[in-house]
Amino acid sequence: MQVRLDVSHVKQPRRNLYYTKCTIAFTNEEKAIIRERALFDHALSFEKGYVNFPPTAGLNRGATFLAYCAVLFIAALASFAISQALPLALFLASGLMYILYKSADHEDATAYKQSIKIADIVRNGPFTLCAFDNPLESKLVEYEIRNQLGSIKTLITFSGQPIESTAFEV
Repeated sequence: MQVRLDVSHVKQPRRNLYYTKCTIAFTNEEKAIIRERALFDHALSFEKGYVNFPPTAGLNRGATFLAYCAVLFIAALASFAISQALPLALFLASGLMYILYKSADHEDATAYKQSIKIADIVRNGPFTLCAFDNPLESKLVEYEIRNQLGSIKTLITFSGQPIESTAFEV
């Protein structure tokens, strides 16, 4: 199993994000063991980092919501000046606002994932882990990755060995 870790830093207003990109290349033998022993559902769990965390997740959506309200107000005024279809314009604009706000909520709900299955690693390849605040958190995420990879290597190694029956007395 070959592993490559790349650390990058993304600075945003009011928060810093530290991304660790992890690329795991399983050998054909390891993939065969994973397939034969059905290890695809085994997951890597991380305490400090979030898996494939988008940079826009978790941002304050209040300002965005106020911008949508301003667009709604301007659209309502424009439609009232053209025709007296104010209720229809308000209804359509509020429906659009609701859809946009819910799509942002859905993105946030899927962003805080702290585990990834071996099946996803084999199928999708590289993944990223995001740590917040400071470089120390990023180092702790790297340490967690190294520990998890050691446990996967042990799991694959011991799963590849033939199962021996043992007898014992009680």
